[in-house]
Amino acid sequence: MKHLINKILKKEHISQATNNLMQELLIENPPKQIDTSLKYAIDIGYRDDPELRKDILQSIDVPKTNEYIIDAEHKLVKFTAEPEVILKDYIERHSLGKIEDIMSGGNGIAALMDSGKVIKITGDKAEHAQAQKLIGKENEYIVNVFHSHKLDTPYYTKDSKEAYLIVLELIDHPTKEEERTFNECCCREDNPILVDFTTHPKGEVTIHPPTDGTTKCRRVYDDLINISKEVKSTGRRWTDIGVSNLGIKNNHFTLLDLGTNDPLSLDEQEVKKLVQNTITKTIHRLSN
Repeated sequence: MKHLINKILKKEHISQATNNLMQELLIENPPKQIDTSLKYAIDIGYRDDPELRKDILQSIDVPKTNEYIIDAEHKLVKFTAEPEVILKDYIERHSLGKIEDIMSGGNGIAALMDSGKVIKITGDKAEHAQAQKLIGKENEYIVNVFHSHKLDTPYYTKDSKEAYLIVLELIDHPTKEEERTFNECCCREDNPILVDFTTHPKGEVTIHPPTDGTTKCRRVYDDLINISKEVKSTGRRWTDIGVSNLGIKNNHFTLLDLGTNDPLSLDEQEVKKLVQNTITKTIHRLSN
């Protein structure tokens, strides 16, 4: 495993966030379940190279465990088998088509289908609630939703809460250039677009217009405002703002992840902070 990771770290195109997470693997003991933030970083970082992504994931030594947690924040949705196995089993039993690829996130796992749809298992109840309000609607700035219901599966542990199955339209992920543009424009204090999560008395998120006068940041701002308006029209609020939750539809940013309180919105800066804290704690533990 270490030989493969070191080989991957030498690749020029690897992001710093994924680099840091790989370095963490070299010093940490193998987890009982692949950390969801690590899995997501690998899936996104190597989405254009599925064979290498598969090799990386297969190289990680993950001991057997009695339960698999799918909702990273609350850890209440637990399975007796790997989520990927459960998703594949569900799709096969219901004859839902051919799987082109499978990707994971902080609260779920999704199969990209040859039919142009995404079949997703999620542990995020907020995502299910949002999806139900969108079923059957033709959205411009939000991914279209075809179905959303409680997941019927024999793989729950005895103390597990329910998971949900959502069927969405398949849209593109942002390109590296589009991600770079977004991160140059939004959403930290030193970016042209400031997103204020804290000062509104009713907890509303305020998206401030860009301060740099550039066309590219104005376009990002317009997309964020339109996404927020479209979510608000369903009676809910969009609070989990970040490029990791967005796709591209009709040449503009579109809300892809419907969860409103996903704790693993992994833009580059958040990943770095998460990993740095983990590494610091690990080094401290090993030095004592």
